Amino acid sequence: MFSKLISLFKPGRSIDVSNVQNSQVAIIDQLILTSSFEVASSLLMEKITKKEISKMDQKKFIENASVSPAHISRSFYVWVDDLETNINNFYDEKTTDIPLRNEIIEKNKILVLGSPGLGKTTELEKLAVEIWHDDSDFIPIYRNLKNFTAQDSIESFIALNWARLHKIVFIFDGIDEISDIHDFVSKLETFITALDNYDLKHKFVVSCRTNVYEDSIKQITDFNILILRDLDLHESIELLTTSCKRRFDKSQVDDTTAILLKNPFQVQIIANYINKTGQIPTNSSEMWEQYIDKRLMKDERFKFLRRKLNSSLIKNYSKITSLVNELMKRNTFSDDDIYEMVGRNSTDFDAFKKNPLMEKSIGSNFWSFEHRNVQEYFAASKLSEKNLESIIAFIEVENTGRTHPSLFNTITFLINLLPKDSKKHSGLVDWFRAKEPETLFKADNERISIDIREQVFKEYFEKNCREKTL
Repeated sequence: MFSKLISLFKPGRSIDVSNVQNSQVAIIDQLILTSSFEVASSLLMEKITKKEISKMDQKKFIENASVSPAHISRSFYVWVDDLETNINNFYDEKTTDIPLRNEIIEKNKILVLGSPGLGKTTELEKLAVEIWHDDSDFIPIYRNLKNFTAQDSIESFIALNWARLHKIVFIFDGIDEISDIHDFVSKLETFITALDNYDLKHKFVVSCRTNVYEDSIKQITDFNILILRDLDLHESIELLTTSCKRRFDKSQVDDTTAILLKNPFQVQIIANYINKTGQIPTNSSEMWEQYIDKRLMKDERFKFLRRKLNSSLIKNYSKITSLVNELMKRNTFSDDDIYEMVGRNSTDFDAFKKNPLMEKSIGSNFWSFEHRNVQEYFAASKLSEKNLESIIAFIEVENTGRTHPSLFNTITFLINLLPKDSKKHSGLVDWFRAKEPETLFKADNERISIDIREQVFKEYFEKNCREKTL
């Protein structure tokens, strides 16, 4: 039996272990394991239970995991490999909402998916803290994966003599942040298989962005998939109220702001704007520009420490992709589309697919931006780089004085995006006044300023009334 246990781990390693003063749990002092003997021996020893672990050792088990006083309870739904069921799950919140804490009691392996900024880390930290403090026998070991490297093993990264512990819940946060995702998944599956072979039944919770799952780890074995829901409007307003320390209600939130409020990261951006200006933002272009810049900056500085996020490249290709999509009246694109767009450059292809603003639908080979407004913003941003004559030549159906219908949203975004005192802005507005004034007053309220809208509507009304009375 002893020889079999030793075979669980790679030969030729040694471990330096020492006892922690406040508990019986042996801590691995060296990051990299170099022998299997100590771990194999620990597997044969009597297990240490949760009650025997000192609460003073919390950081060694769950790092700096914490729960904010402003935390809002979130819900999940189960992903199954059936399109109709998943559509029903997406909309039928009352019957499919599942607390993560309940699911881990029933299941041994859970993969938590969600878009960037949706709160996956918050939920996994909350799970770790809850298990640490509850009366169950489960022992949480939480690890953020952003510093996991190809030189690490699962055992060394855990950095605890886990083999002495009874009923562990391993919580690994952020597979998408690892430079070599396939390396980690292979090591994790080897680790789990070894435990299963010797009837060591621990539990695993792993988080990942939805698009990375679909592209890189879809084949991970026997994990039950839970998808974190967007915030609903009630939850968003509650979080916004807490962040701004002032009361809001639904009547104060227009449709554009409501779209941004579905994501906690975006809620915080709006809260910062309100705290700085004292007003709810009304300029959708300004909000999306701020959101995109902060999303890329956050991922570049904190999330992709090892995978290296190329923000300039991502912005450039996002603009091109978005403008093509708007012209084609579509909001999805394939790997083949991306490959052609980057000029069949494999390096750029891989770099662009790290884009945190894109997601790949589960069960599909198609990508999309996380919201249509992101695509419209990027398309408008690409157009804004052109001079006035080039913009008009691009948006106009040749020599007709009319614009491409598919570019309506991009055009209204563009007018909002251009500096109001610029010749480009005034020239574009003047062109629409003369050629297609209805575009200016049919646009969403936040896209065109009130003064322009009123003036154009007055001109349009007077002109049509005159023509009808002549």
